[in-house]
Amino acid sequence: MVKDLKWSDTSIYDEIYGYIPLTDIELGIINHPLFQRLNYIRQLGNTYRVFPGAHHTRFSHSLGAMCILDKMITSRYINIVKPEERQKLRLAALLHDIGHYPFSHAVETIFTENGKIKEGKHEKFGEFVLKKYSIKELLDVYKPEEISDIFLGKSGNVLYNQLMSSELDADRMDYLFRDSIHTGVKYGRFDLDRIIHTLRISKKGFLGVHEEGVRAADGYIIGRHLMWTTVYTHKTVSGYDELLKAAFEKTIEKKFSTLDKLKKLSEEDFIKFNDNYVLNIIAKNMKSKDKYSSDICKAYFNRGHEYHLHIAVEAKEFTEEGKSSLNFYQLDDYKKKSNLERLIKRDELKGWIFHSNSKTKLPSLKPNMLEDYYKFEKEGKSGEEMIKSMYIINNEGKETMFQNYEHSLTKKLTNLSYDIVRIYTKYDYIEEVEQIIKKDLE
Repeated sequence: MVKDLKWSDTSIYDEIYGYIPLTDIELGIINHPLFQRLNYIRQLGNTYRVFPGAHHTRFSHSLGAMCILDKMITSRYINIVKPEERQKLRLAALLHDIGHYPFSHAVETIFTENGKIKEGKHEKFGEFVLKKYSIKELLDVYKPEEISDIFLGKSGNVLYNQLMSSELDADRMDYLFRDSIHTGVKYGRFDLDRIIHTLRISKKGFLGVHEEGVRAADGYIIGRHLMWTTVYTHKTVSGYDELLKAAFEKTIEKKFSTLDKLKKLSEEDFIKFNDNYVLNIIAKNMKSKDKYSSDICKAYFNRGHEYHLHIAVEAKEFTEEGKSSLNFYQLDDYKKKSNLERLIKRDELKGWIFHSNSKTKLPSLKPNMLEDYYKFEKEGKSGEEMIKSMYIINNEGKETMFQNYEHSLTKKLTNLSYDIVRIYTKYDYIEEVEQIIKKDLE
């Protein structure tokens, strides 16, 4: 067992946290080509097409998540983790994105079929990467599954799961702060120091924020919601995501085209699978003899009005009641390919109809109702949703789910949601698509 952290002489300077010290194990992992691959995957995918500063990477985010997690477990009231466990937790944070796809979540939706295939999620694929490739040899006394279980949220230790896979985890806190700084928007900047200072563990073992930190917790949750509505679901970013996915599916080599094929890649080939690879292969395909493939690739690289996708129809709702409208649900139903193809029979138009939808909520998880909480409490269980929740903890060590805490702003906003559905199309076809969908909705 590790008796103490073996610190390296090397530290990495981060633009947010300053110098991040590294242990010998971490330095070896960071220097490994599989981890260096994250230098070539943008944290926010196509967001730089709208927010030019958003070129930060999964590499810097992974370091940041490790830094925040270490601040959490060494904070004044949480400092109960033994050295060998501290190193394991740091490794889980460092490696939580090791399985990410090029352009982050834009390409991930292809391998998960819009979330249907759980095995295709980058966290789950990260587990596979840790077990298959040579980076596992650098984990010292730790087993790959020990590390992946933590960032997958299925560790036997509730606290460890909450640190890396909950509403109040190191991953979310770093990307929110980092994304806000690099996009230039102010919404995601919350009082990180105050949250860490007020972290507590309840009598039942749940991680949470003390009552005195409720305003900092409000800022964090509301900041996430505002970043979602202004950055993560920006209409132009979503349009470029749709173009990228279409171009990717038309141009990608077969060995990278499905999850099963990805799992058969050599380590050398997997290391090449990054943003630069995707951009290069799309650029080459601009001269394709197939007109649609050529046009879709040109559209992705050109910003001109006639090139990028335009919104034919959009539906937004900010309340649960508003979503009851028939049009909202009908429009969302167009994500089914059969419905999209039913709209327009002309072959040249089918490929130019793109469906995009996103949903968020305060808190972003499904609402955890009080009766569910009491049910779990009565049965002596800690359900997955309960573990993932964010808690406020009082002086007696009793926890209350954040959205049920009387003095939080979030409680007043629990039913606020931002659900958005968009149908995009090429400029040439926008009037025709608008008319067809409008008629279909009537």
